[in-house]
Amino acid sequence: MVEFSIDGKKVSGEKGEYILDVAKRNGIHIPTLCAHPAVEPKGMCRFCTVEVKDRGRSKLVTACNFPIKEGIEVDTNSEKVRQGRRVILELLLTRCPDSPLLNSLAKEYGAKSKYACLYPDNCIRCGLCARVCATHVVSALCMADRSHEFHITTPFNELSSVCVGCGACFMVCPTGYVKLEDKEGKRKIIFGNQIVAEHRLVLCEQCGSVVTTEKNIEFSRKKLGEDTLLVYPNLCSKCRRSNVAREAEDLAEDAVFEFNIDW
Repeated sequence: MVEFSIDGKKVSGEKGEYILDVAKRNGIHIPTLCAHPAVEPKGMCRFCTVEVKDRGRSKLVTACNFPIKEGIEVDTNSEKVRQGRRVILELLLTRCPDSPLLNSLAKEYGAKSKYACLYPDNCIRCGLCARVCATHVVSALCMADRSHEFHITTPFNELSSVCVGCGACFMVCPTGYVKLEDKEGKRKIIFGNQIVAEHRLVLCEQCGSVVTTEKNIEFSRKKLGEDTLLVYPNLCSKCRRSNVAREAEDLAEDAVFEFNIDW
């Protein structure tokens, strides 16, 4: 075990763990934007910055991907840390002036956008959407260009032919840059103002609400195996649970009936 301290509290963790992992386990809050349990940490947004003191020296590091070390002292809310996060927010707000999350954090840290941006779009370039897609789905997204032109898109900026419309990118996006629009039997995945994929929807056979896309059901069958039966593939989660519960009740009634047979 590796022993060290966070905000004066003695903590411990396994070798290879990161500061953020140990902090979460001990109920110590470190704010994050791009850290997600579904993917390996990359420290792209830098907002989980903390101060680490080691053998008399102090430095700012990203808690999500900084390995723990014996005897270090971690401060999650020092003035140096708050100033670092304030600067990060000022830079991110330049790109994302309309993000509710960033504006809320800006009020907390007293940050204001100080710089001009020709094309603000509410994307912090954390790459979380692309990494989740590559790790768990089909690598439909990619990171393109460099410097201030760096952005997330699809190959050749065209409608993706491999996207399955699962919506994972939409669910993990911290700023609302990725949008999912279900309308008139179709699903659109939208990055800013760019439609990156379109899919036909499968609607619930019982209540008519959205289940998922046809391509996602096909992908799920392949991933789970051709012989795997997806229970109620054309029912939404609510109706699916209702049907499973009803079947369980029927089985229970049958079991009680058989148990009460007059021998």
